[in-house]
Amino acid sequence: MTPFQYVAPLTSIVIALGITRILTGLGRIFQMRGSVRTYWVHTLWTGNVLLSPVIAFLLSVLLLPDSLGIGSDLKRRFYQNSHWFFALAAFLFVLFITINLRVSA
Repeated sequence: MTPFQYVAPLTSIVIALGITRILTGLGRIFQMRGSVRTYWVHTLWTGNVLLSPVIAFLLSVLLLPDSLGIGSDLKRRFYQNSHWFFALAAFLFVLFITINLRVSA
């Protein structure tokens, strides 16, 4: 096995545990919504942390095909999806910048 084949499942498990933790916390907040005071900075960061892996997944889907066969043309695939790829990447970048500016202000 290559090092990537060892690290990839571990990374996936860690990300999945993080997403599970966020969703569990959001579920608790919804259940206790009458007795929990929310804070906009906390809500913004929660959304960012939850949204980031989703966007990263979508970026990876745009970069890599479901199956690679003999004669696969990754250059053609890249240019077919480049508009969506860079739009999502720019959205993620703007999201990070916006949150950091709002928190530091």
